[in-house]
Amino acid sequence: MVGLMEVAPAIKEAAEGMGMPKMTKLFKVELPLAFPLIFAGMRISLVNSIGSAVMGFFVGGGGLGYVLYRGIRTMNFTFILQGTLTLMAMAIVVDAVMSYYENKLLPKNQRGV
Repeated sequence: MVGLMEVAPAIKEAAEGMGMPKMTKLFKVELPLAFPLIFAGMRISLVNSIGSAVMGFFVGGGGLGYVLYRGIRTMNFTFILQGTLTLMAMAIVVDAVMSYYENKLLPKNQRGV
């Protein structure tokens, strides 16, 4: 929603002035301009989901949450460290991949290094 709201009103008005129907304006003008911001939101959500997935153990999901929970319950620092480093590595790799593709979506004059 924020991505679509950030499209400049002048651009929307120009599309209307050209006689574009609402759906054409949405798919041909607004979504292409908003997509980098939409993709950034997806990236943040995905990395956040990796961190939140640890809580899946408490509702019967298992996974890395079990390793961390078991480490905390038994005071085993090795389990805690293994679970934490695995989650950190997953989050960093996913963030790097998503950041790469996000950067590819931006126009050349707006790309980061």
